[in-house]
Amino acid sequence: MRNSLLFTALIAILTFSACEEPLEEFKNGAPSPFAVQPVILNDSTAKIMWSKSIDPDGDSVIYDVYLSGAIQGASLRTTEFRFPQNLNSQITYTGTVIAKDPFLAETQVAFSFKTSGNDTTSSN
Repeated sequence: MRNSLLFTALIAILTFSACEEPLEEFKNGAPSPFAVQPVILNDSTAKIMWSKSIDPDGDSVIYDVYLSGAIQGASLRTTEFRFPQNLNSQITYTGTVIAKDPFLAETQVAFSFKTSGNDTTSSN
């Protein structure tokens, strides 16, 4: 009797566990593309501004700013960044703004600027 009861319980567990629907795969979209606009303030400093990136899943978006491969600002919630006043004059700098959500999906936009004259460019 005891073996029969254990066998019935085992069959019931296996039957119910086989009927469960599989979990949906988690899909997380990257934040939307955005535009970056450099602004030259003088020969030794610059500021960049960018349009807001929207996450398709409704997640919050933060930004990291890199200049010449080095991080300058991390986990920013604003859409602008002013570089310190230690840039060299008449130099073309390149950088990247990275928009990312809490699940680390990200979108990168490159920019460049020159610290002399009116030569400011942005690439998306």
